[in-house]
Amino acid sequence: MRREERRNDPRVDVVASAAVWLPDAGLVQFRVADLSIGGALLRDAPPVAIGRRVQMSLTLEATEPLVIDAEVARWTADDGSGATLAVAFRDLDVQQEDLIQDALLKALEALNDPMSGVRGPIVEGQNVIAFRRPKPSR
Repeated sequence: MRREERRNDPRVDVVASAAVWLPDAGLVQFRVADLSIGGALLRDAPPVAIGRRVQMSLTLEATEPLVIDAEVARWTADDGSGATLAVAFRDLDVQQEDLIQDALLKALEALNDPMSGVRGPIVEGQNVIAFRRPKPSR
């Protein structure tokens, strides 16, 4: 049985890290697996109670850390790639939203770069004549 999707915002893979103070574990460093304007998925997480309010420091590429209030939405046991912690952001201010949106846009632009492997150039000799679009999945 598939779990109902409750996210309102699309998530994007980004280069980011987070630190969260957890009462049972102290300060825990995380790798951010993906990010949206509404929250983040954090890797290598110790068990945390769903619904717990936390304060996190989110470090995006080329920015000062953002201190964000968040709520634990889900904790998933280790599936071989590390346990995950999904957090929903609470009460972002305008500057925080702008910085997160900028990071998301930068990550999406990188995916659309011709050298990203998502779309590759069609080359004839040394000249790029068009761009390949990914084949639709069936």
